[in-house]
Amino acid sequence: MEPELPFRNVDLHVAVPDGAVSWKLLHDGSPQLIQPLATAAPKITRVAAVPDPANRVIHLRWSATGASFYRLFYQRSPKTPQMLIANGLTDSAFDALTDFLPPAPHGIFTLVASNGNLTTEQTMEEEVSSAVSVSISGPPPGTVVLAGEPITFEALAQLGAEPLDEAKYKWSIDGHVIREVGEGATLTRALTVGPHTVAVQVTSRHPHTNTTATLDVDVSPPPP
Repeated sequence: MEPELPFRNVDLHVAVPDGAVSWKLLHDGSPQLIQPLATAAPKITRVAAVPDPANRVIHLRWSATGASFYRLFYQRSPKTPQMLIANGLTDSAFDALTDFLPPAPHGIFTLVASNGNLTTEQTMEEEVSSAVSVSISGPPPGTVVLAGEPITFEALAQLGAEPLDEAKYKWSIDGHVIREVGEGATLTRALTVGPHTVAVQVTSRHPHTNTTATLDVDVSPPPP
């Protein structure tokens, strides 16, 4: 019994002369594959980018004729490099997860339709908001904060409008670290007289985390 030979994919890139109408793959002089070449580029008739903040997705949809497959690229602005986000698509739809895209107020998605010989492309613009935000809540405005009295600060990290999962917090006061990363979203401390800056840094497994928020507090002396 002859041993089975391993198979692997091989990409062939060949320059096709102008005017060619087909290509032929030969093995030892015998034709193995003959394919006609398209003479007209695909046509993209409709593109749409529909944001879905609740699921942190942008639904990309399009209509095209004469295309065999599609590629999708993303870039933050016309001056930034394109990044390939999907290749070899055969359906006219793709859901782009914003968690893994650099945020941009006018992100550019470029659709490339190909028939294997010629390509056509069209762009879609949509806000990509994947950045994490963090805020600190403390004494309400107008509250007299007295030295020596415990004050509670609470941090809230969000991804869009949703709470950020597995967030870790690092607290500092006036530049001095009070709590290292991962020790909770709440900090209770008594402060001395004078102005203070409370800061919290949030991290997580999300690729666009590492965000800091600050809150200024003015502490008054206790009554005599």
